[in-house]
Parts: sequence; structure tokens; C-alpha cells
Amino acid sequence: MIPNSVMTGTDLLQLGSGAQFSLFGFRACALGETRCDCLAKAFRNVLGDDKGDTTLALFHQLVLRIGEDGTRRLKLVSPGCSRISFDEASILGAFAASQAGDEALRDAHLSWLLACAPDDQHRKLCDLIGRTLAGAGMTIVTPETLTPGAGTASKPSSGLRLVAGNA
Repeated sequence: MIPNSVMTGTDLLQLGSGAQFSLFGFRACALGETRCDCLAKAFRNVLGDDKGDTTLALFHQLVLRIGEDGTRRLKLVSPGCSRISFDEASILGAFAASQAGDEALRDAHLSWLLACAPDDQHRKLCDLIGRTLAGAGMTIVTPETLTPGAGTASKPSSGLRLVAGNA
């Protein structure tokens, strides 16, 4: 991890369970851990059996599409680390924009991540993930919307705990 690609002053624990779960899923899929029983179990525990499996598959598809279609490498922080990179903040921003129905902001974040214009598949995957998480009560809080000094946005979800660590 390149030190200046990590955000300072923002801790994933401050952003609440929606952001934590989103980056947990994205990081795991980016590392190719999609066949891990622990990952699938975490998704099922949080979202239910059907939605858990479906949502994990959506995360995997989005990561694959960004990897295949994007023209730059994303900088991600190690799984379990509470620090976040600027790219991960943009991932959260895309999901949060999808939850808010802000298509222009979602597309701006996807454009940054891809370094090119997003297509309908990128948009659809982002929207489906955002809506599914919102339906489970997991609102995505981004560093931009976090009130300074507010502390933790919400309690971590059961079955998912992040620890502070070095990037």
C-alpha cells in the first residue's frame, strides 16, 4: 500500500456497519476469496441465505468488471484494517449514491474507479448492491458525509468486526 493513498483522519469504524460490510465484501472479492465458506457465511448471516449468496455474487461480478474494464489498478487496504484508501472511499461513495438515487454522483465515482465511463452493467451492479444493503438497514456512510468528531456512525453488525492495523 502506498502511504499517500490512505486517507488520514478517517477510520472505517467511524463509518458504521454499512461501510464496513461493503468494504469487507469488496476487499475479499478483490483478493479472490469468493469461495471462502467464512465469507459466504458472513453474507448469509447478515443478509439471509438467498440475499447473502446473491449479494456476494454481485460484489464478485462488480469487482471482476472493474478489473476487466478499468484502465488503472485500484489501491485497496488490507482486509481487516480500519484505514481506507481514497479508492475505497470512492467505492463507498458509489454505493451511497446508489442508495440515495443520485445517478450522477454514482457515475462520477464509477468513472474515477474505472478511469473511463461506466457502462450499464457497472451501474446496475452498483445499484443492486446499494439497494440490497439499504434494504437490510445498512446505510452507507462515506467520509464526506461523516460529521467531524461524531465518532462511530453506527454499531458494527454482528458477526463482522474490524480491527485497527497498519496499511
